[in-house]
Amino acid sequence: MNNLKIGDKVVMNDKYHVSAENKGRVWTVGSDPWECCGKTVVKLEGKAGGYAVDGLDLIRKRDEYIKREVLSKIMNDIAGDETCPNIAADIYYAVDCAPTADVEPVRHGHWEEGIRTRRSIAGKIEDFRCYECSSCGEYSLCETKYCPRCGAKMA
Repeated sequence: MNNLKIGDKVVMNDKYHVSAENKGRVWTVGSDPWECCGKTVVKLEGKAGGYAVDGLDLIRKRDEYIKREVLSKIMNDIAGDETCPNIAADIYYAVDCAPTADVEPVRHGHWEEGIRTRRSIAGKIEDFRCYECSSCGEYSLCETKYCPRCGAKMA
């Protein structure tokens, strides 16, 4: 999967060990692929170092979906038109036979700037600026378009 590009959304597959914390987590590719120790790797936003691309699955962009209830209302309006009652029945049948899609609503959020305290390796207590996701509470050192933990699209 060397065709990954910056901004692609990926999840870690089971080719390599994936911690429970990262299983199912949506990551954003933050670099073009490069070679490292015989493996093709990419930078994932929010993760240090490179991650092997053969351990990632690309999340395909979703098509546009409509709600069956909305379409049913439109079809009811068509069926009420006396000039085309037969076509309305065919449309009802087609919609009822159509497979349903497994889609998840888009989460929206925003970054809230804050100051956190940490102890450095040298033992010094220091403050640093970070950003908290309003959707899940995850902290990030930089503002990104998506939360690396919950996938929320940031305003």
